[in-house]
Amino acid sequence: MNRIAIEAILVVIAAIAVVMILGRKRKPVIDDSYQAKRKKGNAADYPYLIEEDDGAAAFLSQEKKNNYPYRKKNALFTPAERSFLGVLTQTVGENARIFGKVRVADVVTPKKGVSRSDWQKAFNKISAKHFDFLLCDKNDLSVLCAVELDDRSHQSESRQTRDAFLNGACSAAGVPLVHVPARRTYTVSEIRELVAPHCCVSSALKRKPAPPAPGMDASEKICPKCASVMVRRVARKGPSAGKAFWACSAFPKCRHTEAAKE
Repeated sequence: MNRIAIEAILVVIAAIAVVMILGRKRKPVIDDSYQAKRKKGNAADYPYLIEEDDGAAAFLSQEKKNNYPYRKKNALFTPAERSFLGVLTQTVGENARIFGKVRVADVVTPKKGVSRSDWQKAFNKISAKHFDFLLCDKNDLSVLCAVELDDRSHQSESRQTRDAFLNGACSAAGVPLVHVPARRTYTVSEIRELVAPHCCVSSALKRKPAPPAPGMDASEKICPKCASVMVRRVARKGPSAGKAFWACSAFPKCRHTEAAKE
């Protein structure tokens, strides 16, 4: 086969190839994205794809809630605590501020100077405990006394162990702790007898010293709250029954008291 024939054959083959290429249909470019299919009405074919307007916000919100398994309690106080709070409020009036469910660790703290491990041990013993009620000075919110409402649960051995520890901790820290037996009804006079030695009224104004009680030396002791004379008394009821304490002679205007040294 001569050279001319070979070139002719190659030209024919090239021509056939060109015809085949030009004759082939061009494949369209397909947008496979979810947004493109959604525009064509095919979003229902992809139920696992969620858009904000299809409830994604609600779904994510529910998922977030499931990560925090908590609920709101109905009330801060039990019915018994609420009943007692009403009487306690009448008892102290405007002489003190009442707080409830106060963590013990927010009132007392381990002493300084102990080792870190001993400090942590002491803190752990009070970190999960709380006082039922706390009476504070109405002006500077300094702690006057803590109040525990003792219901039937305090009769259990574990509860008595807890109460004994709390009594010791408060005594060491200088925080008066008043225990009130839980009952259906209370009287203001009964509660006043229990909290009067500890609940006082502070005043930013300096008062003139009140006249001393009969038989008392005016120079013996002066009230640091109102500058009135302090009178030595003995508690008649409650956990402190029989114990002596100093009371301000300006009572009931000033209810400052101090423990008397034997």
